[in-house]
Amino acid sequence: MAIIANPQHPGEHRELAASRAAAEQLRVELIYLPARNRAELDTALAAVAAGQPDAAVVFPDALTLGQREALARFFLQQRIPSATGWAPFAESGHLVSFGPDLRVAYRRLAYFVDRIIKGASPADLPIELPTTFEMVVNRRIATALNLVLPASLLLRADRVID
Repeated sequence: MAIIANPQHPGEHRELAASRAAAEQLRVELIYLPARNRAELDTALAAVAAGQPDAAVVFPDALTLGQREALARFFLQQRIPSATGWAPFAESGHLVSFGPDLRVAYRRLAYFVDRIIKGASPADLPIELPTTFEMVVNRRIATALNLVLPASLLLRADRVID
């Protein structure tokens, strides 16, 4: 399984460590492909095309979010199922996403901006972790890849894109 990630993105090292631990338990070989910019992303995709992994995971950040549609087209052309952590990726043609519900996160962000505008010191505000997560499955992509998705996965999904 290929992992494409920006090593400069905060939290990337924790995501990668967790991915490596899970892969070790599942006996899945990981191929880590760092991408700090568009040129490195192109290099990573060339490595994916050459290696033809069984699946790919794209760690979400500003770079990959901006390239999510091109990435989805690439993985579909290569016939490689792709997963990521934010719903806009699945909405743009990746097979599945599981991660924080960005709509809820943005509402919380607005709450903090409001508090700061009203005079609160950012240093005095608590750090919050996401509490609402969502799984989005793109059944259209599964069909295009000739994948049969288990009913249990579809039942657990918060949204299924047909």
